[in-house]
Amino acid sequence: SFLFDPASNIDTGTAYLAMLNNVYLGGIDNPTSRRYAVITAYNGGAGSVLRVFSNDKIQAANIINT
Repeated sequence: SFLFDPASNIDTGTAYLAMLNNVYLGGIDNPTSRRYAVITAYNGGAGSVLRVFSNDKIQAANIINT
């Protein structure tokens, strides 16, 4: 019922986007690359986005940053 309330849903979705941007995908330096990764991760999860490049989170960010 919490997520069916529009204000709560927007607050929760915004907080999740901020976590993706600042925590899970914060190692991606290029703002455009990070934006695309965040959008993709919102749908499929940050792990799925990073595993496209490497099973190691740091190595995946390094590959994206090159």
